[in-house]
Amino acid sequence: MDFSFDAKVGIVSTPIKGFVDVTDKDVTVDADLGWLERLFPAKQAQAALEGRVKGLLT
Repeated sequence: MDFSFDAKVGIVSTPIKGFVDVTDKDVTVDADLGWLERLFPAKQAQAALEGRVKGLLT
């Protein structure tokens, strides 16, 4: 599944786009966070997303 949306932080917004690939054993999320990557390092965003997805699947 491809996705895209505008993330808003205060009065500023940035486009976020990417894809989600689901197989029998894996869920892969690849996203371009735009300038938000400067505020949230990739490792921090990855850890937060992994925690959310695992919480949804259990």
